[in-house]
Amino acid sequence: MPIEHDDRVSRAVIISLFTWRRAEQDDDTDTPMGWWGDTWPTVQNDRIGSRLHLLKRTTLTPQTAQKAKEYIAQALKWMTEDGVALRVDIEVVRSGTD
Repeated sequence: MPIEHDDRVSRAVIISLFTWRRAEQDDDTDTPMGWWGDTWPTVQNDRIGSRLHLLKRTTLTPQTAQKAKEYIAQALKWMTEDGVALRVDIEVVRSGTD
């Protein structure tokens, strides 16, 4: 059974959000982590994943939610650049205190 287009897009979004992207130099972390394949990209500065993992020990505030939205936008930007999507709409909602 062939994979439906929606399934492929959903899978691409999940991989983009939950693969650890290497931290940038100005990120406040001692361990940059990230996917080893980004060390030798076939396209210059092409990187996979998101930096959402950097928020795992951050206090949940409106600023944290905004940072999460920025990380999500960065992780999904390739979809519009590569023509997979015309646009990507992101909505971040804080629910509860966890």
